[in-house]
Amino acid sequence: MFEDKLKKNDLNKVFSFNDYFSELKVLSPIKNTSKISLSYEFSDEEIYNNSKECIMRNLMNNSNFRKETHFSLEMICKFYDFMKKKTYSPDLLAESLILLHSSKCNGSWHIFRAFFEGFNIKLVGREDCEFYDKLKTLSTILESVKQFLDIRDSSRFKWCSNEEKEVVFILEFIRLMFHETVHVVLRSNTNDLNSSSPLIEKKISQRPLAAEIDLLELGLKTEVKVFHGLLNLLDSLESRILNIPVCSKFLEDFLANKPVVFSIQESGCKTFKEEDFLKMALDYRPNKLQLYA
Repeated sequence: MFEDKLKKNDLNKVFSFNDYFSELKVLSPIKNTSKISLSYEFSDEEIYNNSKECIMRNLMNNSNFRKETHFSLEMICKFYDFMKKKTYSPDLLAESLILLHSSKCNGSWHIFRAFFEGFNIKLVGREDCEFYDKLKTLSTILESVKQFLDIRDSSRFKWCSNEEKEVVFILEFIRLMFHETVHVVLRSNTNDLNSSSPLIEKKISQRPLAAEIDLLELGLKTEVKVFHGLLNLLDSLESRILNIPVCSKFLEDFLANKPVVFSIQESGCKTFKEEDFLKMALDYRPNKLQLYA
């Protein structure tokens, strides 16, 4: 369907995922289209290859996505190209994992459009990341990191010193590590990369890891447990209200493996409300500069 529309060379034409899903059911009426697992025992390349069907099934079974599935061809060209690729690379594996978990979120049409248009990921090493060596002290397995933020060159922080930027960058990375680790534990316990706290099934675990209400977003619950709130570090840095010495002391003690307590009040850090977040097993920060009307 997509290729037929693409041949007409009009990227403003609308593509309907619901129509596409309906056509698939007609072509394969007996095929089970329910959500499927993605085993940890697969190689990286096998995970990448098998993730594509998982992504499509997640979208098919996502009631939020099915409410509004019309997108222009231009919006989903990148997603279409990704699904067609036969080659493998670590960057493509990272992109597949982003799509795998974002395909299950409870977002609106605008959120899914943002995912389709901007899921590109580049794994970076020491030569790409100014704070790479400091980040590497956080984990012996850290050979490359997701460059989720370029604080150094962003005009948002042009009035901030390099020391301030470094403190926030590393603190943000620690927050990310806590957030993602709990999801990794859940997936490894179920031996399923396609499981996530929003969609975890009761029957999988005989001994639930948490109450059902907490399974909405365990990454956020973990952040609150560790930091006593959902940190909004970037807006705090931009507005120059963050107490850098307090944050530096926290980092110093944390990296020295000393007992630490993060104080929202002493740090001056702004916080998010939990209701501002999407329900998804993937780190996501509400951003006032990226809201869609």
